[in-house]
Parts: sequence; C-alpha cells; structure tokens
Amino acid sequence: MRRPTKTLLEANRAECEEDLSVERTVLAAERTLLAWMRTAITMIGFGLTLAQVLIMLAASTGKAPPTRMGDAVNLGLALAALGLFALIGASVQHWLMLRQLSSARVRRAWSFALSVSVLLALVTALALLGILFDLGPF
Repeated sequence: MRRPTKTLLEANRAECEEDLSVERTVLAAERTLLAWMRTAITMIGFGLTLAQVLIMLAASTGKAPPTRMGDAVNLGLALAALGLFALIGASVQHWLMLRQLSSARVRRAWSFALSVSVLLALVTALALLGILFDLGPF
C-alpha cells in the first residue's frame, strides 16, 4: 500500500520546526559569545586596572619603579592582551558560525552582541596602545 504524501499543513509544520532549530542554534552561538565577552571583560578590566594603579603609584613617588613593579605592570598588560585575544577569537568564531548558518538558511546578518564585541575590542586595543606608548587619556 502506498503511503500518502504529506499534506500542506505537515509540510509547513516541518519547515517551521527547521526554522526554529536554526534560530535555537543562533541563540546558542549568541550565548557562547556573551560568555566569552564576560570572561574577556574580566581579564581586560583586571589587567588594565593593575597596570594603571602600579603606573600611578610609581609616578606619585617620583622614583623609577622597582623591577618587581615593572614586572607586575607587564603582567597586567599581558592579562589585558590575553582578554583582547579571547574577545577577538570569540568574535571571529561567532561571525563564522553566523555565516555558515546564513548560507544554509536566509537569516538576519546583523548581531548586536557581535557589534558590541568588536567595539569593545577596539576600545581595549586603544587602551593598551595608550598605556604601552604613553598616549591619549588612558
């Protein structure tokens, strides 16, 4: 006996379920990016704060900072750079995931979390360059 073909309602339901599965995957990718952003912000904030506090402490005494203090400043800058690297890596991974999903299905191409992540990376890069080369307001 021949199996009946799908009705229009069943076909629409299957397409809707597929659309929802793509949407769930996109939202999971957004959550992953946000978790990486949270981790990166913590590393960047702690590293820049450590570096700036030690630089200001050395400037307030008027003496050259001891070698150990210079090492601590370098540690703070390295921690901020690591946070920046994590943020850039997570942003690239998220962008590639969105591209892969949009090639399978037509979907919105703009991600607010990705935009915030890119802006945060730019501000962090400017702050690191400002501290390293003693430029700007940082």
